[in-house]
Amino acid sequence: MAKSISWSAVMASAKVVLARSSKPTDEEIDELIRDFDEIVPIAKQQVEEFTGLLVPPGEVSFKVLSREEWLEANLDSYKYLISKATSKGNLDLTVPGSDVVSGAGLGVVMGWMATRVLGQYDLLLQNGRENGSGSLYFVAPNLIELERRFGFQKRQFRHWVALHELTHRAQFEGVPWFRCYFSSLVDEMLEIAQPSPTEMVEAFSKAARRLVAGEPLLDETGLAGIFMSDRQRIVMEKTTALMSIAEGHGDWVMDRAGRDVVPEAWQFSRTLSHRRSSSQGAAKIMQSLLGLEAKMNQYARGERFIEEVERKAPGSSRLVWTSPESIPTKEEFSDVSLWLNRMGALASSVM
Repeated sequence: MAKSISWSAVMASAKVVLARSSKPTDEEIDELIRDFDEIVPIAKQQVEEFTGLLVPPGEVSFKVLSREEWLEANLDSYKYLISKATSKGNLDLTVPGSDVVSGAGLGVVMGWMATRVLGQYDLLLQNGRENGSGSLYFVAPNLIELERRFGFQKRQFRHWVALHELTHRAQFEGVPWFRCYFSSLVDEMLEIAQPSPTEMVEAFSKAARRLVAGEPLLDETGLAGIFMSDRQRIVMEKTTALMSIAEGHGDWVMDRAGRDVVPEAWQFSRTLSHRRSSSQGAAKIMQSLLGLEAKMNQYARGERFIEEVERKAPGSSRLVWTSPESIPTKEEFSDVSLWLNRMGALASSVM
């Protein structure tokens, strides 16, 4: 029987990473909570009006978390996904001690991520629901640390972050097919999570050929890409296209939907973009291994796509939410006119 990840090892190594992080005062956290109590309802309305995506009525519940609380919340999703893969026989950790080693490695990654995440819309995949609401998180220490470091106007910065996460909420709860389609891609990837011996040999051969040719060992998929089969890459391409649109749309909305109350949105965007691109040392290595730098480029591509669509045919970006087939292809990301023609959007703008 396949072993699972050692979750105690995950927590232990993650806490080592988090132990080096700064912590806000109780007063700062209380102020943050009060601000989000006022900001979230306003941002929700702004997102709905700006995007045209309507979610079920009612108040938006959210949680302001510590880094440790964010880690624990996300571990539930990781446990669910890994248990699902092992139950299908698609993830084998039977090498002695591999459960602890894998747990320690995952803990380092998650501990590092816990120091970077500002907000999150958690799909709560482990609940097994195809529809319904997820959970909205804001990670207090990371928000407060950035506000201190860059001198951000706190209220505006918090509103800006809320706009992004509420856009994701609107996507998953306001687009009938979106959550189900995303979940199906996750399930499909889990179905083929474990490469065959032949695929493993081919993966190492490809890696060797890239090294001999002087090409980068890691591509846009990060370390995991070395061991991806052709079938996995097809699923990954679909997932990448979907998330490029989702994240690009989120960034596009957050910089525009709240202009009246967040005039410094462009400054926030430029500053954090520069922060990511100028990372050094351990942060740079971690971004490379996880493929995060490439992912940020993909998300920027999604934002450029939305912006170009709106420039050529105002209002037409809403058509990306028509169906899974309306998500642009790789070629259409590069040439927006191809997508606009396919969607019949060039003749007139969508009102």
